[in-house]
Amino acid sequence: MRLFVAIELPKELTKELVKLQERLKEHVIGSFVNEFHLTLQFMGDVDENKLDDIKESLSKIKFAPFDLKFSTVGVFPSEEYIKVIWVGLKPEDRVKELQLLVDRALFRFNLKKEEDFIAHITLIRVKSVKNRDDFKRILKSVVPEQLSFTVNDFKLFQSTLTKEKPVYKVVKEFKAS
Repeated sequence: MRLFVAIELPKELTKELVKLQERLKEHVIGSFVNEFHLTLQFMGDVDENKLDDIKESLSKIKFAPFDLKFSTVGVFPSEEYIKVIWVGLKPEDRVKELQLLVDRALFRFNLKKEEDFIAHITLIRVKSVKNRDDFKRILKSVVPEQLSFTVNDFKLFQSTLTKEKPVYKVVKEFKAS
């Protein structure tokens, strides 16, 4: 089963993220995300026999609720080779703390550690950019509304790939303490 750990965004923030996608869609060819989340750890394919141990390890994580807000729009890996367009979140320190706790909890499962973690929400997985120079100029003008939300939990998701889009199912929710 294909798993990842993430913070699910409140539905009321979706409208702003879709608005950002709309501003960029005529400039790129790609896959537009419609279920927004902040990935803390992508686990990939995991043996189903490990699921109970994974849930138990994650349930031991203790964290207090914290607030985040949208910051800037950016790209991975670089403006010269754009594969992902994303919205950043701030302050990043609390998210990084939680992400590190998730990494540590899952360490014994030999997963790939998240190096250089950047708190972000993927907007578009880019196949190609129509005019790179125009796009770079437009990207600098796209600024998200500074909406905020409280992180009260994180979730273990199962991801099933389909021809149209990935389908996400919550396996277990882990509340702040």
